[in-house]
Amino acid sequence: MTNSPARDAGLRALFVYTDEKLIDRLVGQLSAHGQQGVLTAANGISEGLRVLGAERYDVVLFEAHTAVDLAKGLSRLRDLFPHVPVVVLSSSQDMALCERALHDGAQDFLVTERSTSFELARAIHYAVERHRVHAAQDRRIKELAADVSRFRLLIENSGDGLLVVTEEGTVLFANPAALHALGRPEAEIVGQPFGFPVIQGGPVVMDVLRKDRETSVAEMSAVEIFWEGETAYLVSLRDITARAEREREQRRQVDAERLVSSMSTLFANLDPKSVDHGIEECLRMLGEFVNADRVSVFLFSRDGHMAHPRHEWGVPGLNSEPGESRDLPMDSLSWLLERLSIFNTALISDVNALPRDAIGERELLGIRATRSLVAVAMRRNGERLGFACLESVRAERMWSEEEIGLLKVAVDLIAAALHRKRSAIEGLALRALLDALMTSDARGAFVEDRKGVIVQANARLADFAPMLPALNVLCGMSVYDVHQRISHEARDPGDAGDRLKKMAQLESMSGERLALASGAVLEFETHPLRVRDKFAGRLWRVWDVTREYAEQRALEGHVRRDGLTGLSTRQRFIEDAGLLLDDRSARDGAALLLIDFDALGSVNATFGMVVGDEVLRQAARRISECCRSSDIVGRFGGDEFGVLLSVCPDLAEAESTARRLLGALQAPYQIGAATVRVGASLGGVHAPAMTGDAVKMFLHAQEALSQAKEQGGGQFIFAGQSSCTVRPSAVGNKPAA
Repeated sequence: MTNSPARDAGLRALFVYTDEKLIDRLVGQLSAHGQQGVLTAANGISEGLRVLGAERYDVVLFEAHTAVDLAKGLSRLRDLFPHVPVVVLSSSQDMALCERALHDGAQDFLVTERSTSFELARAIHYAVERHRVHAAQDRRIKELAADVSRFRLLIENSGDGLLVVTEEGTVLFANPAALHALGRPEAEIVGQPFGFPVIQGGPVVMDVLRKDRETSVAEMSAVEIFWEGETAYLVSLRDITARAEREREQRRQVDAERLVSSMSTLFANLDPKSVDHGIEECLRMLGEFVNADRVSVFLFSRDGHMAHPRHEWGVPGLNSEPGESRDLPMDSLSWLLERLSIFNTALISDVNALPRDAIGERELLGIRATRSLVAVAMRRNGERLGFACLESVRAERMWSEEEIGLLKVAVDLIAAALHRKRSAIEGLALRALLDALMTSDARGAFVEDRKGVIVQANARLADFAPMLPALNVLCGMSVYDVHQRISHEARDPGDAGDRLKKMAQLESMSGERLALASGAVLEFETHPLRVRDKFAGRLWRVWDVTREYAEQRALEGHVRRDGLTGLSTRQRFIEDAGLLLDDRSARDGAALLLIDFDALGSVNATFGMVVGDEVLRQAARRISECCRSSDIVGRFGGDEFGVLLSVCPDLAEAESTARRLLGALQAPYQIGAATVRVGASLGGVHAPAMTGDAVKMFLHAQEALSQAKEQGGGQFIFAGQSSCTVRPSAVGNKPAA
């Protein structure tokens, strides 16, 4: 139990709580309103009753959130301590709970989350005052029942409105508070029929139309009394207009939340074919709730040039003109669309007050007999779809924030439904296109969805990719598994897997070829599939290009071979050598040998170019005969040749091959009747296993060849080694007789 400052000095309040977190809030609210006195907190009804029995308190603040809490506590408080007024504090906005509390004797009922410090202080003050007055009235009525004059004085000075009404319903007396509550002078009340049925007992809520045409809400209760010797009723009127307004607002809020829930449920899982019907029903629900005369949805054309009144609901009996449904050029609504673009909302409370430049809007609303309008832009994922509007035809009106907010909710729901409908339509069109492609395409094809699962494939796919399973098994597999199966059959599985993965990440790709271990070559192309600009899957196509690939390689080989000797050109030699040296599967070392004739120019000068060319052809044959089939031989142009020994475990084998090559090249060339001898030099480099680097090997071999020629020719030098001379068997050239 805690004590804190409360209301005016001398006032003692007891707070019977179930949630101690509310104590600080009450203290803060009372302090904020300048409250003083003592506030005692008791945990639960049992402790509260004990405290009430031990000390005097002017008011009890009783916390109750359910009917069970109320039943357990309030009746015990009223039975045991009827002289102490009770104000019920609750987090519930349930009107039934409020009515039950007041019916069971509570002086007031406050919702803790919505009440202010002023309302709390006022409720405490009025509860105490009313209880004091009622208690005093009870005592004085009993004491002064025989003294009508004193009784009259009592009710005249009462803060509550009090009237004396005969059994026939005629008003005999009304105190000033009652005249104020009814909003009429005494002459129009006393001596006149009361106008309301008097029901003895519990309070009855009644609407009162005052003379100033304002409406108030009063709570009426009546007890039977004797008045000037006759049986009559003492009627008490309590003004509850503010409370009734709060209750109406709460009910309105609950109804609005139910409307939003109903509209959301309407569109949940709605079939695309039923979207139009759902929109019409949504407009009806919204229009009836906000009491609009017409609710409309205007949709923009795909090209953005026209606005069409696609959906509309109106109250029964609303006149419609034939021109209402015509398509409208967007330019004619420039004033309205500009405001929707900037503010997302456009409010027209009076059509006659539109600016001069709103010519098209004035004409449109005139045709539709619209007097007031509020419009909200409709967008989805950044795309302008149109706008929706609430219209008033029968009178000008201002649209509340709540009504505009509900229109915005409806617009968002409708935009989402239209987006789903258009996506479904585009999806169906895409599916029909894919079905036609699967049937007519001469190439193999399969489709993956946005999750990477194969959902469609054609029968031709088995002709080009036999490593894939049957169609009924293929559909349902992941595209990753398909790539794995294709890569496994490739000549280079790792490279094939990387290339397929790259294709799946690109926007689109065609002409990508994969060589299979079987010798076949497959070509792939892929295209992403999109619906409403969102990725919906990917189309893969595959076909066999083995023959085309072979023809292309043959053509490339012809172009890249030396026309005189038939050996590889310098470019092809470098490419093939680079590929071989980069092959990390090689187990043995390699050697690069570069050969250059020492004096081929003298042969051309002595015998002519024809003989010189024949020397080169025979030299090419001799070089090839000294090499394995796996070695690479090429002519670099002029009298330069290159040899790459693909398998050369050590330097000794490289030197042995070099010696054979120089010996063969320096042997006499018999060309017709002429015998020609030509010297040659060789520079080489040996690379141990797994360390071959094409660029470095060419540089080292070129340096070794230069050294061999500088030292007189007719010899070979390996990088880092001394020279070795290979002497020819005879010297000189003999021309034909």
